[in-house]
Amino acid sequence: MSPQKTFLLIIVFIVCLITCGLWLDCGLGSCNSVHSFIQATGIAHNDVFRPRVKPVLYDPSVGDTGVVCPVGKGTGPVSHLTDAIQPSPPSNVRWATVENLTSAKYSDNKICNAKKVYFLHDQLELLIQARDGRRRLKQYGGDYFRAKIFTKNSTFSASSATDGEVIDLGDGTYRALFTLKWPGKVNVKVTLVHPSEAVDAIRRFRDAAPARFVYRGKFVSADGTHKEETFCNIVLSGNPPDLCNFTDKATGSPWFCYKPKSPKLKCSDWREHRCDSGAANRSDASLLSSHDKLTLIPKSDLPTRIQVEVRGTIRNSSEQKSASDNATTEVINLPICTNGCNIGNLLTSGYYFRDIWYNPSCRILNFPLDEMRNCVSGKKLYFLGDSTIRQLFEFYLVRLGPGLKKTQSGPEPRWHVGPTRALDQVFNISMMFRFHAYPIGRNSWATVKDIHYIANEVDSIVGDENSVVVISLWSHFTHEPEWFFVQRMRTIMAAVARLRERSPSTLVVFKGANTREHNTANQRLYNSDWLARRMEYIIRREIAENLAFMDSWSMSSAQLIADNVHPGGSHVKNLSNQLLTFMCGRPT
Repeated sequence: MSPQKTFLLIIVFIVCLITCGLWLDCGLGSCNSVHSFIQATGIAHNDVFRPRVKPVLYDPSVGDTGVVCPVGKGTGPVSHLTDAIQPSPPSNVRWATVENLTSAKYSDNKICNAKKVYFLHDQLELLIQARDGRRRLKQYGGDYFRAKIFTKNSTFSASSATDGEVIDLGDGTYRALFTLKWPGKVNVKVTLVHPSEAVDAIRRFRDAAPARFVYRGKFVSADGTHKEETFCNIVLSGNPPDLCNFTDKATGSPWFCYKPKSPKLKCSDWREHRCDSGAANRSDASLLSSHDKLTLIPKSDLPTRIQVEVRGTIRNSSEQKSASDNATTEVINLPICTNGCNIGNLLTSGYYFRDIWYNPSCRILNFPLDEMRNCVSGKKLYFLGDSTIRQLFEFYLVRLGPGLKKTQSGPEPRWHVGPTRALDQVFNISMMFRFHAYPIGRNSWATVKDIHYIANEVDSIVGDENSVVVISLWSHFTHEPEWFFVQRMRTIMAAVARLRERSPSTLVVFKGANTREHNTANQRLYNSDWLARRMEYIIRREIAENLAFMDSWSMSSAQLIADNVHPGGSHVKNLSNQLLTFMCGRPT
C-alpha cells in the first residue's frame, strides 16, 4: 500500500472516530450529550443572557425598618431587553423552612419620589423590599416580581405594566419605574410570582436534564395489526441500534424515539405523537427534592396598596382635558405602526385604556368589522406556532364568519395540529393554521405526517404582497433547555430571511410570549412565567429589527383579569388590531 493511501486511511479512521463519538455522546442523552451537541452546533450553554444591572448606592445611615430609596439619580427607564435581565439567586443559598422563603405578605414597597400630586407623563419610582416569612430583610436577589399601575372605577378602567421590568438590584431590593399615562387616582400593584428560592429550584430543574418532560411515540405496522408506544425526546440514553433518529434533515432539530421492541415494527412505522404529562409529573421526584417543592408557592400580591393622584394636565401646562383626551392625545401624534417603528427589543410597556391597548412607540388603528374585512380581503394569512396564535386564527373565524369557513377534507379530530384551513370565496380570504413541530406538549395524539417545522413551512411559502406570515412559539418550549429554543428560533429566522429575499413584499409578524396561570405546583415548575419570560427575551433578541412584533407580554402583564395562557378579555381583539395595522395601516 502506498504512503498516500495509508495516510488517507488514517484520516478517514480519525474522522469516523470523531463522528461516532459525537453520535454516541450527543444523540443518546448521556451525561455529556448536551455539551457535545452544543459544541457541535456552536450554541452557548449556561444562561443565554447575563445581567447588566448597574449598582445603586444606598444611604447606610438608614436602618432596616423599612424600604430605603436609592440615593441620587435613579437608573432610569429600561429601554433595551438586556437591561432588564434578572440575576439568578446565588447557587449556594441554604434555607431550612418555608419561613425562610420570600414572603409576599411581609415584603413591602415604597414610592421613592413621593409627591402630593403628580401630572401626566411624570414618572413614578417604586422600590420593593423583599422579606421572608419572619419579616427579615432578604440579603440576595433572584425573586421574580411583577408590578403595574391601574385605575378601575365606574367611569373607566386603565392599566399598564412597568416601563421596562422590575429591576433586580441583587441585594433583596428591586426597582420599578412607571410613566403616568392617564389622570385620576392610580393604584400600584406588586405581585410576587416566584420567591428567589423557587427561581433557583426551577433553574436547577431546567438544567438537570434536557429530556426531563415525557413524550410518547406510537408505532403502527402497515396492516394495523401491531402497535407499540415508546418514549421520545430531544435526546435519549441508549445505544444507537436501540434508537430511531427523527432529527429533521432540513433544520437539524433533534428528535429521537426508542425503537419498538416488536420485530414486526420499524422506525418507519412511527405514526403518532403526544406528551404524557402524568408520567412527567410522577417523575419529578427523581429530579426535584421535597425540600425544593416547598418553594413552588402560588403567585401572591403584596398587601400594601399605594395610590397617587394624577392631574389631568401635563406639567408646566395649564390646559385641562378629559381623562379620555389626555390618555389618547399623545398617541394620535405617533406614527402608525409598521415594521420600522415597532422594534421588538424595546421593553417600554404600553397601556390599556377602556380595554383598548396603546403602543408607546407607534399608533395602533382600530378596525371595525367592515374595515377588518376590507383589510384581509384578497390576503393569504399563515398562522404558524402554538395555540396562543391559533387564538387569532379562531378569532377571525368567528368575527369574519359565516362566509369564512374551515375547509377540512374530513372531520376534524378533537385536537388538530393542522393544517387547518379556512376560505371565504366572496371576499377572497385564505387562512391557514399549523402547529410548530416537536416538542408538542398536548396529551392528545397527533398524526406525525401532519407535524411540520415552522422553518420548513416558511420555505414552502412562495410569498407576495398579499401574503402575511404570523409566527408565535414559546409555551411548549418552557420544558426544554434554552439552547434548544435558541436553535429553533435561528432556523426560523434563516427561513424568514430566505422568504424575504425571494419575496420582499411578504409581511412577517412575530408575536411574543404572555403571562399564564400557575394553578398547580407542576405548572409553576414546567410552565413558570420566569421560564416563559426567558423565551420572550430570546424571541426579541433573535428576530430581525425590520420585522413587525406584537408585544403580547406587556399586554397580558398589564391586563386587569387573571393570567391565562390563552388571555381573555380584549387581548385577542387588540392583537388583531396590531396585525391589521401592520397589514393595512397607511401613514397619514
